[in-house]
Amino acid sequence: MNGVTLPQSVIDRVVARRGSEHVFAKLDPSRTALVVVDMQNGFMDDAIGHAVCPAARDIVPNVNRLAAAVRQAGGGVFWIQNTFNARSAQEWSVMQDMATPLGRARRAASMSEGTPGHALAGNGCAGGG
Repeated sequence: MNGVTLPQSVIDRVVARRGSEHVFAKLDPSRTALVVVDMQNGFMDDAIGHAVCPAARDIVPNVNRLAAAVRQAGGGVFWIQNTFNARSAQEWSVMQDMATPLGRARRAASMSEGTPGHALAGNGCAGGG
């Protein structure tokens, strides 16, 4: 991931414990799933988002590349979308209570089904399921 580095001491500890830097290096691609969470315009587009994470925009091309590779290998790709509706307002009542009225309104406008903020971000994110 861009901007993230692990100290060599952590890498060495993982290799000593697991025998490899990459714990899951022996995955069966046809039995592997990529689960992508919250790659929506509401988290990436400054004009319409309610909780924009600018660094997330940088990983969209890599997510799409990984999704294509997993699909090609026979694995599944699953896109999880955060959705605002009456049920989420009730079930996430603590978050709703902590937000300001403006914050609640922005989330509702950004993450309601059918809004541009609810849509998946980037070119081809949803392609091929």
